[in-house]
Amino acid sequence: MNNVKTYVPLHIYANGFDELYPKYIEELKRADVSRVYLCGLAESYDSKDAQNISAERFGKFARIFEDAGFEVGVWINSFSHGGSGEGVSDYVHMMNIEGQSADSEYCPLDEKYVAAFQYYVQVLVKNGAKMIMLDDDFRMMIRGPKASCFCENHLKLMSEYLGREVSREDFKDIFTGGPCEERKAYMYAQGEGLKRMAKALRDAVDEIDPTVRLGHCSVLSTWDVEGVDSITLSKIFAGNTKPFLRLIGASYWANIKGFGCKNLSAIIQYERMQQHWCENSGVEIFAEGDVYPRPRYVVPSAYLELMDLAIRASGGFDGHLKYMSNYAAKFNYDKGYFSRHNKNSENRKWIESHFNGKKSVGLKLFEPMNTLEYSEQAYNLSDRCVPSSLKFSAYNAVSSKFDGEGLTVIWGDSAWLATENELKNGAILDGVAADILTRRGFDVGVRSFGQKYRISSEKFLGAIDDSTALYGAYAYDIGVDDSAEVLSTFADSGIDNGGLAPTVFKDGSRVGSYIYKNQNSQKFLVYAFDGRSIAENTSDFDFSGITGNYRKQQLFETIEKFGADIPLCKTDAPFLYMIAKGDENEMSVFLMNAYADSVIAPEVFVGDGYSSVEACNGTAELVDGKVILSDISAYGFAAFTVYTN
Repeated sequence: MNNVKTYVPLHIYANGFDELYPKYIEELKRADVSRVYLCGLAESYDSKDAQNISAERFGKFARIFEDAGFEVGVWINSFSHGGSGEGVSDYVHMMNIEGQSADSEYCPLDEKYVAAFQYYVQVLVKNGAKMIMLDDDFRMMIRGPKASCFCENHLKLMSEYLGREVSREDFKDIFTGGPCEERKAYMYAQGEGLKRMAKALRDAVDEIDPTVRLGHCSVLSTWDVEGVDSITLSKIFAGNTKPFLRLIGASYWANIKGFGCKNLSAIIQYERMQQHWCENSGVEIFAEGDVYPRPRYVVPSAYLELMDLAIRASGGFDGHLKYMSNYAAKFNYDKGYFSRHNKNSENRKWIESHFNGKKSVGLKLFEPMNTLEYSEQAYNLSDRCVPSSLKFSAYNAVSSKFDGEGLTVIWGDSAWLATENELKNGAILDGVAADILTRRGFDVGVRSFGQKYRISSEKFLGAIDDSTALYGAYAYDIGVDDSAEVLSTFADSGIDNGGLAPTVFKDGSRVGSYIYKNQNSQKFLVYAFDGRSIAENTSDFDFSGITGNYRKQQLFETIEKFGADIPLCKTDAPFLYMIAKGDENEMSVFLMNAYADSVIAPEVFVGDGYSSVEACNGTAELVDGKVILSDISAYGFAAFTVYTN
């Protein structure tokens, strides 16, 4: 397996670029960068004159960087990221379900706009582009809280799909309640528009040079809500060339707590999930290392470097697009991203040499693509795309994987696609999944299922015997089988739940979590909470209950009861993240502390059978089936490998 390559975007209109590009080349070579993406060019909807000027400038610098030994791509926007731009009045603008037209967001079904975009990619090819990448504005959603696009062109496609004339009014309620034909028509129309535009651009490039690689940056909504996935799009874009795809999940999200991600670990999990989806697809994939808007006064290099090490430990990534160059100021304004990348050189080599070729070990996360088709609780389409199960495993210092056998986490809409195969080794469910599986005929221990209610606190039973507060989360009022072992109970917040009043049991308590074994010997750990509600509180004042000392203890004890062979770090350390990979002779573990407190002497339980340990970035001691590490600094990491002989 090849090591992960480093790619860097360069803004060719950055201040001083014309004079300082030799400095860029020098720094890029020092950082062992293999590919650069030249960006900052004209837009797809700009005038032909603007596009020609921009393409010529690209061509000039493309030749310079190619001569210096770099592979060069061009990176441009597509439909626009929106905003308050004046737009182009004679192109069809995207329109939301309320009939509101976007100022500067353009519809891929507008033939005139398609032709203008085709002209632009052809101009780039004529000026020497060998690889063209479209930004993650190649999407229909994440353009405000209302669904798009409902312009006349898209309504026509929806009418054709349904076999009857439709208006926007026909789609008002399609994302509440269960699946319906109108929702399918909406997804079909959005996906069809994206596929048609991708094919049109590929055809335009082929007219000039069919060897040019064309691709795009995935975005959250093209993995779930738009009727097409990014793998399919990348292959349409590619034509007869090798497809490529930049994944979505930026380092800077950790700074803004974007898309419900409270910590960097959830973002890395999201990238790893996409990598799993792309496995064996034949698509070149690379991670998104965006530290927008730069410099380090805004987003620290620690986020970027931790993500870089984590994806190398995880494996399966061809490259990492590391945004280490400032887009606005002169090159030498802040070289901190480059210097820290260079300082990590030996750590990258150690990680890859010890983790490559091994299989992931841990909780299996069952998360298929395109679950909106089945969803009964679609929520906000812009935010639903980072599954809550990713955060559950990421925040609780338990290693995870996305394939193979083992104890499986099934939360939310994923339960519609789960089979006996996902349940045979035990499963961890949230309340939504428990409801779905029960209705599908699986026995997960639920005997009655009441309404949702808002939680105020959780009482942990057994040896813990303590309560913790909860904020902003909802749970289902459920009754469980008499044989179930109740692990915790929830208390009602006493707040008006908007009609979601609970059914009160005789003793006033409600099941919070339980363990159950059915007649088929399938074991379940079931949480009564709605996983999405408990995972998406990203406020600073938050104890939502998806993690915490008692949640970890409860989870670790269950893993041991179920006999799952999973390494655990039982140290009190908020948001400590773990990746583990092994083979028959050894196991390698990566620990990431993307948090402001150091982790004091963490202990990782690896099990018996190992005789020695080797550490990276600290010390490690193997004692009675556990590895005792030296402290992990704030925003630092540790890694080790244990050997059987």
